[in-house]
Amino acid sequence: MLPTEEDRYGSFASFRQAAIGQESPFDFAIHLSPERLKLPAVQFLSKQAYDPAVSDILGPWSGDAPTGLMQHCRKAWNTPLESLDDLMVATFLNQNIATEHLLIEAKRRIKDQARDETEYFDEQLLEAIQRLQSWE
Repeated sequence: MLPTEEDRYGSFASFRQAAIGQESPFDFAIHLSPERLKLPAVQFLSKQAYDPAVSDILGPWSGDAPTGLMQHCRKAWNTPLESLDDLMVATFLNQNIATEHLLIEAKRRIKDQARDETEYFDEQLLEAIQRLQSWE
C-alpha cells in the first residue's frame, strides 16, 4: 500500500492552499515532483526519502543576512528538517519560520529523541513548542 499524502509530507494541506491555491493532492504533487526535489521517483514515495528543508517549504533565501540571527537562519535554510539541530528547530519556531512543519518535527524530537545539547538552555525546544501552541 502506498503511503498517504499525510505520511509522505506531514500536514501540508494549509501549505498547499496558501502556496498554490489548490486543494487537490494531484495539483500539489506536481509542484513537489521528484524532478523538482531531485529525488529518484522510487524514493519519492517513501516517507524517509522526503525530508524537506525550509527552502523546500518557503522557497530559496532572498536578500542579505545583516544580523547574526539571520546568518544562522540562512546557513540552515537548505538543511533538511530532520538534520537540523535542536537549537535551529527552536530558533526557526521562535522566528515563526515554517512553523507548521517544524512543529511536527519538534514534537517528534521531544517524544522520540534525546536532546542533542545544542540548546542555549534546558527545554528551549519545548518552550518554543509551548509558545506556538499557546497561540492556537
